[in-house]
Amino acid sequence: VVDFSKRIGIKRPKVSVLSATEEVLESVPSSMDAKEITKLAKEENINADVFGPLAFDNSISKKSAAIKGIKNTVAGEADVLLVPGVETGNALVKMMIYFMGACAAGVVIGGKVPVVITSRSDDAPTRLASMAAAVVALDWNNILKGYISDPKYNKIYPSVVSPKINCDKDNDVKVAIVGRVKKSELSLVVFFGQSTYYISMGD
Repeated sequence: VVDFSKRIGIKRPKVSVLSATEEVLESVPSSMDAKEITKLAKEENINADVFGPLAFDNSISKKSAAIKGIKNTVAGEADVLLVPGVETGNALVKMMIYFMGACAAGVVIGGKVPVVITSRSDDAPTRLASMAAAVVALDWNNILKGYISDPKYNKIYPSVVSPKINCDKDNDVKVAIVGRVKKSELSLVVFFGQSTYYISMGD
């Protein structure tokens, strides 16, 4: 999650570990888990600000955090919401989609390669956003062992230039095509707005 955040322009992500309360209570298991995750994040010295437990309101609202007297670098300014379970995450995302008109990209990261996961009811922009997020999440140097070049100027780039993922009516994400350019070379061409990225996966 931290690496993906950096790829989309968040240099030091603020991660809120969600629970039903900002207090650590034995009667609320997710608050105990949040405390442990916060502790581990500090011990491992990851390049992110991680804090929990935090409730949803004081994760995204500075006013709510101030009223409750919560003072830390994450409260009211969370970039990432780490949910306690799949049920919470599923409900949160679908409420954002159907109540707020959000566009959600479904992709599992952390493995050897990202895995795109979409709902059967997802529309085309959501599916495109999911593919785009997966492309951004890939570690091209270690996984594809290829190179990225601008077909127009034939310049070689050392790593993926993270594009802006946008799902409004004027989608920045246009299309992702997999095909063969040469007999011995498989290529992936991805169009992000005005930018075109060509990834070679040769012999």
